[in-house]
Amino acid sequence: MTALAVVGSRAFSDARKLAEVLSELAPTKVISGGAKGADSLAETWARRNGVETQIFLPQHKLYRHPYHHRNRLIAEACDHLIAFWDGHSTGTKYTINYARRIGKPVTIVRF
Repeated sequence: MTALAVVGSRAFSDARKLAEVLSELAPTKVISGGAKGADSLAETWARRNGVETQIFLPQHKLYRHPYHHRNRLIAEACDHLIAFWDGHSTGTKYTINYARRIGKPVTIVRF
């Protein structure tokens, strides 16, 4: 595996579970959206493990729907997307659906 997009609910806080999953997948790059929760935990894991990061921040001044645009960029840039999802977060659901629509493998970790 190469580029792993990590997305998820801002309420996700289980750093141990995230580390377990990411260590098993062994990405060479972690892609995220720079948000609290799963994104920031993945960025921390990557730094601690010497893994390259690529962070897509929402560009509020350029796009009417900056979070959807950012989430599409994340899905397009990855080889595999993993979502730490509470079953309710609409942003995470949007990203899961978009990644599937463009043919990216998606793994969902429910919490």
